[in-house]
Amino acid sequence: MIRISKISEKGNVRSNNEDRVGYFINDHAYLGVLCDGMGGHKNGDYAASIAINVLSW
Repeated sequence: MIRISKISEKGNVRSNNEDRVGYFINDHAYLGVLCDGMGGHKNGDYAASIAINVLSW
């Protein structure tokens, strides 16, 4: 059995957390992904979410 958990901290500089974490499991593999939202750049959270969503297909 494998137990998976995830946590991400926004830190002290930004008002929101732009990082995204995902994990995907099928019959053949386990994949864990961390996408850095690139705080300070426009729509970093959106870009990180897109990356997680694409990998989930």
